[in-house]
Amino acid sequence: MLLAVTAVKDVKRFLLEITLPRYCRKMGSSKTKSLKFALVVLSVSALLSVVLALGIPKLVIKNNYENDLPQNDPLIKQNRRVEKVFGKRDELIVVICAPDVLQPATLEKISAVTEELKEIPGVLPYDVVSLSTVEHIALQKGSLKAGPLIRDIPASQSEIERLRKEIATDSLLGGRLVSRDYTRTIILARLGTGYDQ
Repeated sequence: MLLAVTAVKDVKRFLLEITLPRYCRKMGSSKTKSLKFALVVLSVSALLSVVLALGIPKLVIKNNYENDLPQNDPLIKQNRRVEKVFGKRDELIVVICAPDVLQPATLEKISAVTEELKEIPGVLPYDVVSLSTVEHIALQKGSLKAGPLIRDIPASQSEIERLRKEIATDSLLGGRLVSRDYTRTIILARLGTGYDQ
């Protein structure tokens, strides 16, 4: 900061003592005063710019809106009570759009993005939910079967239609994880504590 102030003083001295007298001889005294005032304003502006620029590395981006709301607000109090019981769970949601999200190429991309999300620091890798990781419970031949919705990427149109039917009959998948028209799906990644920024 001292260096910046010294530099501004040197520039001011150069302008006022060396450059200005040359032009002053050619102009009248009112023009000299106007020019001196303009140089002072420019010098002060340059100094302020340098001082403000020094604060740029200290800027912090926070996306936690709760800190900006009144802490005695009933909704904030209720949210804090819920967090005490269930814990604070911040989520990252990725929306995938395609003409048909059940096509093999799209499902492969969903699987790849899901695996990449698991590698991001702060993401709980065991808590990333997508078409490639979601568990599905189905009634088959009079008994309940539980397991991954997609074990292998469907290779034929009949496998895609079977998958479409399973999603449509599961109220937790159809309209929630996958849109009813099959043009959008989400990947939901839960973040660990301290990664809400």
